[in-house]
Amino acid sequence: MDIKVEVESVDEVIAVVEIGGEMDVFTAPAIKKRVTEVIDSGRRFIIMDLGGVTYIDSTGLGLLISILKRVREKEGDLRIVGVTKQVQKVLDITGLNKILEIKSNVGEAIKDWR
Repeated sequence: MDIKVEVESVDEVIAVVEIGGEMDVFTAPAIKKRVTEVIDSGRRFIIMDLGGVTYIDSTGLGLLISILKRVREKEGDLRIVGVTKQVQKVLDITGLNKILEIKSNVGEAIKDWR
């Protein structure tokens, strides 16, 4: 049930949220709380670095969609980076790879926002 959620503010509107561990029914509330704080602080362009995610379930997937919806309501966007083969497979199977914008790295994710 250990989860790592580290936030790096890039500027006034962009933040990178690095997740480590499992994104599941047990850890989603902590992740949601931290990302909500980031968005409420004015960062509406969020990059979720999932490179450290070892497992993701339907609750974790739902959380990503929830974050996407929240930032778009604030005229922002969500990008996903660092996707492991295991997480990519889940995104492909569920079709979320067509909804979530997946980039190869943080620099590529930021490029269009600057």
